[in-house]
Amino acid sequence: MALIKCSECQKEVSDKAKSCPSCGNPITEDTPSKKLYQIENWEPEKKQKSVIEDIRDLNFTPKAILGIIAFSLILGVVIFIISSIPPQATTSSPSMSSNSPYFAITG
Repeated sequence: MALIKCSECQKEVSDKAKSCPSCGNPITEDTPSKKLYQIENWEPEKKQKSVIEDIRDLNFTPKAILGIIAFSLILGVVIFIISSIPPQATTSSPSMSSNSPYFAITG
């Protein structure tokens, strides 16, 4: 809430008031003092930044960028190696398997 001057009696009036409490003059958007107040307190709309502008604002040094790239490559190689290892087949104990050369003959 701001105080503006009434265009009739020059007394201070709330900018939210519909009329001046002293003289009854209507306070509208067209009142010169209200227009002046709006012009003086005008702020431009803040433009929302894009993701690329946010990243540029971080000011990464070349060493930091190279470190991030190196870490990503190492992580990718480790994941590739782990995923290329075949799963191990489960086998039963050697004494119970007939395919094993070491099975036990009972009898």
